[in-house]
Amino acid sequence: MYGDIPDYSYGIMDYVDDGFLVGGSLGSTFHFIRGFKNSPNDGRLAGGIGAVRTNLPRVAGSGGARLAVFSVFESAMSRARGQSIVYILYMYSRQACTASVFGSLAKRCAQQ
Repeated sequence: MYGDIPDYSYGIMDYVDDGFLVGGSLGSTFHFIRGFKNSPNDGRLAGGIGAVRTNLPRVAGSGGARLAVFSVFESAMSRARGQSIVYILYMYSRQACTASVFGSLAKRCAQQ
């Protein structure tokens, strides 16, 4: 019975690695642009690099933590149901993203 349930114990670390890399890369891009825009004219590049150096550990760590929590919930639900439920989580997340996009478009159209 329990031989059919996938083991996610090593998957948690994979998710943490991916979250750390994705959070760091996206966060560094965002903070570089923000630091570049908000610094004085003479030091724009230095301002962007300084913003990245300041915020990169925080943003990368939070990305890793978010995906670790996602992996723990995924593992717990898979063990409770007795089958892999990755496709169900992706379906719900896709529907939530679609609903948020169409909801914002509907709200924007209603305001006009």
